[in-house]
Amino acid sequence: MWRGFNRTVLDEFLREAFRKKFYTSVEDLQKDLDKWIHRYNHERPHEGYRNQGRKHYETFALGKKEVEKRKAKDKDNKEVKEAA
Repeated sequence: MWRGFNRTVLDEFLREAFRKKFYTSVEDLQKDLDKWIHRYNHERPHEGYRNQGRKHYETFALGKKEVEKRKAKDKDNKEVKEAA
């Protein structure tokens, strides 16, 4: 079931963080959130069926490569049409 990123942050970070630590400043909370987001993007496998267990950054990198391949293919097709 799709929960959305905001719900994931609430369930997996905020509720747990506030039970374990008393934050005296927003900066302290931000430091811990930054660490959590790095873990979320680089270490935690994603459960979505399209990601097939890959981590978020891996999915992003594969998508970026696919876009680059399509752009190159479109450019080649355009050059062939112009040559004809």
